[in-house]
Amino acid sequence: MVVHAYAQNGQQVNITNLTGQNTTQRAVRSAVPFLTIAPDARSTGMGEVGVAASSDVNDIYWNPSKLAFLESKASFSFAQTPWLQVLTEGIYLYHLTGNYKISEKQSMGVAVRYFDLGDMDFVNTMGQISQQVSPREFAITFAYARKLSTHFSAAVSGRFIHSNVTADVLSATQLQSTPSSTGSGDISFFYRNDGNLGAVPINWSIGAHVSNIGPKISYNNTFRDFIPTNVRLGTSVDLNFDALQTLTIGIDFNKLMVPTPPEVDAEGTIIGGTSSQDKPAIRGIVESFSDAPEGWREELQEITWAVGLEYWYDKTVAARMGYFSENPAKGDRRFFTLGMGMRYKAVQIDASYILTAQHNHPLSDTFRIGMIVSFGDTNPTSDNDLSSGTED
Repeated sequence: MVVHAYAQNGQQVNITNLTGQNTTQRAVRSAVPFLTIAPDARSTGMGEVGVAASSDVNDIYWNPSKLAFLESKASFSFAQTPWLQVLTEGIYLYHLTGNYKISEKQSMGVAVRYFDLGDMDFVNTMGQISQQVSPREFAITFAYARKLSTHFSAAVSGRFIHSNVTADVLSATQLQSTPSSTGSGDISFFYRNDGNLGAVPINWSIGAHVSNIGPKISYNNTFRDFIPTNVRLGTSVDLNFDALQTLTIGIDFNKLMVPTPPEVDAEGTIIGGTSSQDKPAIRGIVESFSDAPEGWREELQEITWAVGLEYWYDKTVAARMGYFSENPAKGDRRFFTLGMGMRYKAVQIDASYILTAQHNHPLSDTFRIGMIVSFGDTNPTSDNDLSSGTED
């Protein structure tokens, strides 16, 4: 279901594609794409690397199993992201998270994600304004993480999702559209250990996170859309040069477990692949690894990758950079990121910025800022530190 809208400055925005992808290609898309927007300033400063990087409270998004390695008794964070500011004004993502350490091995987390699309004028197929609405979406996530051994942890998460992007109006297809809700779950794993790279002590880790496993969502009685089930794998290494300097290198691989759109001719007839409209959610997830019209070559194109660096000095000041890459045929999101962080006692402030090579790219100049506050044991020399400079 495609719905067009004009935001406050008169720029047209397709509110079913809010990830910043190039919509002219056969990109994999889903409903409620706001669930895939990276929320925090630390990981986004590293090119959106986060599944295996050292732990902080925002891991409820990146990899909830890492919450079991936090040393703080309690912590919370808040981040704000102005979204697609090159295209329009007034779209913001707000993300509030909290974590409580039940015991040395167990941790619980909660996150509230609120997506404000501003005020929009819906237009019909003739380009005429039909109604002004204020679309909103939100999700509430609960996570439980547990250490299964000294070096290994796992977590499960549950999520309630509410989407009100249509606000009881007629869509471009003249079908009555109403707000909708659904639920989803996550499962994640994390392993970390210590070692040496020559004379340099290191901490290395690997992580895996499958998120948003759940039923399809519908805004009317005719169409049902997949939610963004996603698998993320990655690894990270911390190089501890001395007591003051640490360099982290991380890489993530990511794939949406959502059916690939079929190939169609000028009349809309499917000539490659299959329609996903009648596929059950679980079948769509399983077949998402083998349903591309061009076979495995196209499946590999659907994998995004990111690499990031983080340098901490005296666990007080951090500098970050990274690169994110998506195949041009699958959305063409390619950008560099820069970030910085400052930590004083229990408070950490982070900021990140996106640089794109393409002119007027939807994600150009995206600026995020966030804050983490920790309570309880915030000793920066604790065993869990991994010398990252982040929350301990």
